[in-house]
Amino acid sequence: MSETTLENTKPVRDPRNLFGSGRPRRPSTWTGQTARQRHTAELIEKFTLTHGRSPDVVEKATIANVSAMMAKSNARHGVSAEQLVRLSNSIDRLVARLGLAPKPAATKPAHIPMRDRTYGAGREAFEEHLRQRAGGAAGKTPGDPA
Repeated sequence: MSETTLENTKPVRDPRNLFGSGRPRRPSTWTGQTARQRHTAELIEKFTLTHGRSPDVVEKATIANVSAMMAKSNARHGVSAEQLVRLSNSIDRLVARLGLAPKPAATKPAHIPMRDRTYGAGREAFEEHLRQRAGGAAGKTPGDPA
């Protein structure tokens, strides 16, 4: 009679999955965290750096929603172009509500018409603009006599 012990038995492995059961087929995804967890950690870190405090309960719920939407938008299958646009718009609104949106681009300086650059009340404004642009270099403007 032969006795079978636990040492002699091996679990039956799925032949399609060479890395064992419970593991994805691609080893590059074996981080132990889901995309949603990674996005949540990144957003909480960014929130803490931006605001200097940890998020409260409502802000954590918003971060969880944003993380879920980001994970959904990064999915390779099952997301149409229309859904991607909707997800993107929702993510933008929620990130702005959290105060994590990027700063808007700098506005252009006010345009001074050419007629005001040469004479009239606009001349002083134009000279002031040139001084500020040059960094206030000794209060002189181009064209001033020595």
